[in-house]
Amino acid sequence: MKESYSVITYDHNHQERWQFLIRNMKSSASNTEIVNPNFDAEAEYVPVGSASICSITTPPLSGERNKEQIAENNKQCFGLTFITSGRMHLNQHGRQTVIKSGEIVLTDSDAVSSFSFEELTHSLSLSLPGPLVHSYLPQAEIFCNRVLSAGQGYTNSLKELFFSISNNSSRNLTGPIGHATIKAALDLMVASFAIIHPLQPARKSKVQTHLDGIFAYIEEHLADIELTPESIADAFGFSTRYLRKIFATEKVCISKYIQHRRLDKCAEQLANEAWNGHSISKICFFWGFNSSSHFSRTFKLYYGITPTEYRNRLH
Repeated sequence: MKESYSVITYDHNHQERWQFLIRNMKSSASNTEIVNPNFDAEAEYVPVGSASICSITTPPLSGERNKEQIAENNKQCFGLTFITSGRMHLNQHGRQTVIKSGEIVLTDSDAVSSFSFEELTHSLSLSLPGPLVHSYLPQAEIFCNRVLSAGQGYTNSLKELFFSISNNSSRNLTGPIGHATIKAALDLMVASFAIIHPLQPARKSKVQTHLDGIFAYIEEHLADIELTPESIADAFGFSTRYLRKIFATEKVCISKYIQHRRLDKCAEQLANEAWNGHSISKICFFWGFNSSSHFSRTFKLYYGITPTEYRNRLH
């Protein structure tokens, strides 16, 4: 969904409409059932590059996300959430955490979770496509629900970036500026996790080492029409069977992962004004698609609208 919402307040008489809004934000709380029926809330959603930022003000409420709700949406996304005031209780990936004012947390839409706000809370949340996050942080799930505290790592710089995005929400952030902004946010997030929650290199398994190399190889060769599971297996000296076996730990098969990353790259260029003079066919062929009709079908299946509609909405 790539439409902008102005700030709208919903009271308990508009609970159904509020839930519809949450579902369509594609945030880590999408398809979440609101447990507390009596609440007033305020939300603003703005596209930023291939992601989006959502500003939410909520009074005390609680919610949960179960396996059935997760199954309704097969597109994983991550929420990088900054609590500007109040606090949030979150239970996800087996960790119970309290995120206080000034702290940042990464959440996963594919994880069973529960959350609650026990006081009036305001947050800014970047909703980031799963494949994009994994290209920066292959083991992203390990870092979910691990708090980035104020004053540690690059958290303060990341907070300033959140405020800057929010303050510039009236500008068109779907083009080059938006994509550069999301890249900066991901770079700061990765650097902060590396400092605050470093992984022990000795604990990395052989399979994970192979996966890290595969992810990097895919990013480097996305525009190559010859990029296939077979060509990747040959490049690493694996059998195709072994490649598919180690990739089975991921959320999608390797062919789908490549396709999704190519779709993300195409969407970035469709949103980039510098590419306005290039046809949709030229863009999709550049990123390894060999049929414009096949590209249009898969793009609509992935984003819910055609490439032409996507481009027209952003310009």
